[in-house]
Amino acid sequence: MDGKAWLKRSGWAARLRRRAFITHWTGALLFPSHILRSALCREIGRLAGKIEGKVLDFGCGSKPYEELFTRASAYVGIDVEQSGHDHASSKVDVFFDGRTIPFADASFDSVVCFEVMEHVPDLTLALSEIRRVLKPDGVFLASIPFAFPEHETPYDFRRLTRFGIDRQWQQQDFVIETIVPTTSAWLTIRQLGIAHFFGEILPGGTFAQLARIPLVAFCNLFAIGTNLIVPKTEAFPLGFVVLSRRGAG
Repeated sequence: MDGKAWLKRSGWAARLRRRAFITHWTGALLFPSHILRSALCREIGRLAGKIEGKVLDFGCGSKPYEELFTRASAYVGIDVEQSGHDHASSKVDVFFDGRTIPFADASFDSVVCFEVMEHVPDLTLALSEIRRVLKPDGVFLASIPFAFPEHETPYDFRRLTRFGIDRQWQQQDFVIETIVPTTSAWLTIRQLGIAHFFGEILPGGTFAQLARIPLVAFCNLFAIGTNLIVPKTEAFPLGFVVLSRRGAG
């Protein structure tokens, strides 16, 4: 039995997958993506209290942040069948065509969408559909990458600055309450370097990844520690977390 099969059968694969998104300090020892994931979890968790009632997770995948939304009365995930990744670990309730959300107008109190908008072929249509299924004054919480390599190719279509986000959202009558950069420029640069090193220069199978824990830990902890003392700038974040509401129009 290979390493991946053993992890899956033992239940550790699910535990590690969850810990990669709902982060803990131990993630700095295990995951080359810890800086990105911990930043997303922190900002999404900080705004999760705004999400309540019947919730739609647009492009849900494995619903990695569902447990953060403790005020949700129902949590429905939709996704497309054909994308840049398989759905082996997905928790999709409804597959759709990627264009028309298969629910009636004003069906949801809140919509969430995490690291998906770069993969949507028609962003204007997607935002329009999200607005349509939201109730008046409904909340839309999204995370959107900015400084990030191409991924899930060929289904990777765009990057947006905070000004691009503001423009696109306003055009669909969303009122933005906050746009939060997820990392400083220093952490962005360090995360990109760590991801490249462990993904391209020093890749490995499951047990090889366990063997390189000391090096992963050093790289992550060095980046996080030095971020406390280097000058801060938000002009080059890994991405943004955006909280908005459906306008009254």
